[in-house]
Amino acid sequence: MKYWKTLNPPDIITAVLCAVAAFLIFSRMGTLGFATAATYGGYYLLVLAFVLAIVPLMDRTKHWSIQNPVVRFVRYLYPAIMLGVFFNWTQPVSHMFFAEPFDALMIKADMWLFGFSPGRDLAGMLGNNYFLSEYMNLSYLSYYLTPWLPIYFYFAGKRKEFYYSAFVACLVMYTCFIVQSVFPVEGPIYNDASIGGHLVAGPISAFAANFLSGADVPGSAMPSGHVAGTMTIFFLTWIMFRKAFWVTAPVWISLCISTVYGHFHYAIDAVVGFGMAVMAVYVVAPALYARFFPELMPDAVAGSRKPSPDSPPVTAPNAKKTH
Repeated sequence: MKYWKTLNPPDIITAVLCAVAAFLIFSRMGTLGFATAATYGGYYLLVLAFVLAIVPLMDRTKHWSIQNPVVRFVRYLYPAIMLGVFFNWTQPVSHMFFAEPFDALMIKADMWLFGFSPGRDLAGMLGNNYFLSEYMNLSYLSYYLTPWLPIYFYFAGKRKEFYYSAFVACLVMYTCFIVQSVFPVEGPIYNDASIGGHLVAGPISAFAANFLSGADVPGSAMPSGHVAGTMTIFFLTWIMFRKAFWVTAPVWISLCISTVYGHFHYAIDAVVGFGMAVMAVYVVAPALYARFFPELMPDAVAGSRKPSPDSPPVTAPNAKKTH
């Protein structure tokens, strides 16, 4: 086990995702076809090999080309960099268990909960207001800023806080990717032609429509990764960085509303994503972390009322300090 001793909690959970996803894909080769299963199962195995073989090697290598700040940033932040890639890999395999999407079931759930379908009708009920539509699309795009908290902890040198926030965010998003891979839901935009595609009001929403037409993947709407990931960071900010919570709260609340307003998700997608974030942040992640990584538990998460002292910079255990 000495070779893998530098693997940290985000590394380990990324390896678990890759192993689980590859197993599911290869087990459904008969449904997916050899080419698709070999391609996407192979992608996950390549990332798994990177985590288990290359990452520890990077930590053991003392050469300046590996120990420079840019490469170290990639070494520690690669899970955040890979989130978009992992998300895109869900769509080609999303029908490996079920041939047809479950959008009709999601619409029924929305009707039962709200009496109408918010993902299809909310914008129209609010009048398709120009400025509101522009703001909602801007809010939706702000999702790509959600990894800010682990990145902040990384550059602040707060090792425990960085590991924990990255682990919890990965736990939530990776769970979303697994569920999306086996439970296909297209979402209102792609399932209901009467909506007419993305909601466009002005330049911001036009840019969003153009960008998201390439970034979004039909079949991966349940649960809403936007809501799950956003609320995870939202709750972690409350626990670990209270001052920033009040500054960022309006952005994250608007982002969650925008997922439904802009026809990106059914409301039930958002409800499930919210529930996943609550369970992960307050129940599952603390229990897992206390079981497997107790020595890395941040004081704020452990319940200390005192602010957590600055932790050492995020560097490999055997790396030479440069400052």
